[in-house]
Amino acid sequence: MSSDRRPTTRRDFLRATAAAGGALTLGSLPFLAGCENTSPSSTPIDFPDPLLDVSSASTRAPLRMPATVAPTGLTLTAAPATLDLGGGATSPGYGFNGGWPGPIIRANVGDAVSVQLQNGLPEGTIVHWHGLVVPHLADGHPMQEVGPGGAYSYHFPLVQRAGMHWYHPHPHQRTGRQVHQGLAGLFIIDDPADAALQLPSGPYELPLVIRDGRLDATGQLEYLDGTSGHPGNAVFCNGVRDATVNVDTTRYRLRILNACNTRVFTLRLSNGASMSLIGNDGGLLANRITVSSVTVGPAERVDLVVSFAGRPVGTKIMLTSTSGGTTFNLLEFVVTRVVSPSGQVPAVLSSIPRYQRADAVRTRSFSFDGAMRINGVPYSMSRLDFQVPLGDLELWRLTNANTNTGVNHPVHVHEAHFQVISRTGGRNSVFPWEGGWKDTVLLEPRETVEILIKFEQYRGLYLLHCHRLEHEDMGMMSNFEVV
Repeated sequence: MSSDRRPTTRRDFLRATAAAGGALTLGSLPFLAGCENTSPSSTPIDFPDPLLDVSSASTRAPLRMPATVAPTGLTLTAAPATLDLGGGATSPGYGFNGGWPGPIIRANVGDAVSVQLQNGLPEGTIVHWHGLVVPHLADGHPMQEVGPGGAYSYHFPLVQRAGMHWYHPHPHQRTGRQVHQGLAGLFIIDDPADAALQLPSGPYELPLVIRDGRLDATGQLEYLDGTSGHPGNAVFCNGVRDATVNVDTTRYRLRILNACNTRVFTLRLSNGASMSLIGNDGGLLANRITVSSVTVGPAERVDLVVSFAGRPVGTKIMLTSTSGGTTFNLLEFVVTRVVSPSGQVPAVLSSIPRYQRADAVRTRSFSFDGAMRINGVPYSMSRLDFQVPLGDLELWRLTNANTNTGVNHPVHVHEAHFQVISRTGGRNSVFPWEGGWKDTVLLEPRETVEILIKFEQYRGLYLLHCHRLEHEDMGMMSNFEVV
């Protein structure tokens, strides 16, 4: 499907910038100073990685599953809310439609999306549909930000394969704060044709938003400015701290989003059991892969099947992660009922055509420098950094230039999914969870990752940026135009 809009020209781009938004915007854009980076600190400092939750919780709170809604005629309100942290604990924060995470938006391939964002915040915001292929006026570019009391209408078809994506704020210089304070939600696209795979479904499918957060001495969410990363001192699963869920003796599909501002998770089961990796950012992989652990950077997703078959009632197994040599708990599974195992995990899952390096018509190189720059310059909303012809296969070389620090960069590209073909330096490998289609890839220090990417649907203005949200806010973004 190609766009019925003519290509955006440089003149269009500058005119749109001056107008501070698109024709779909209602309300006012509260600032244009954000066109240039104005970070309060020119030498941002990472907070030390604090000791997170270890196996110390004497009681755990039930896992919460957000409401599931359709994307047709939906009003999504971002507003201050009292957030339920689980176990009776609450905190002031921000929520979509009053909750954190926001409602799970669920639809089928080919459905039409019609969503009205209502800004009930005391500051400007806009929503980006992370992983969705959408027209540029529906992408949630910072240029489209609406002020308090404003609204923005999104209308687009779902023109991509099935997968689990997410939505979150994308205002320039305030994305980190707004996500940390509670604004995020899942967007799942289903393909009815996938039903023949008989993957675990219904109560045996668990969409999970895992993230950390910084709590102050009174247990309230606290966002601290002036950092190049914002690691938390508590972890949450679907907004619940010390979460637990009762399970049957069967297979479960865990659809996991790392919604942290900064933190990388290395996921394992506490009993050492293997997991079946079946998907990632862009949906199902070509084949099932057995893994014992998975590393997930900010904004990345993984799709895992785990089995509790044969476990005695009362068995407790943790979904854990490691950080700085410390293991901490994300979600406790408690076996409470014996059933006949259901669902399956086929060896062959989907058909994924492979891009070939030899077919790339050009190569582009991007250096992610420090915490504020791509190719040596910080973001400017009024600058167009490069143009990409619609339909051309390109090789992009992404380099983490932080050779003397431990700072990583999860790199996200709007509007297209790509294939990871190589990693040199650092970990020096392409991992199983980086197969298939990706929209975010993790660059550890001294790593260069090559991707093959093609924009096939829409022309217009989009973003390349680091999804370490404080880096994004401080200027590690680039505008590009598909022409």
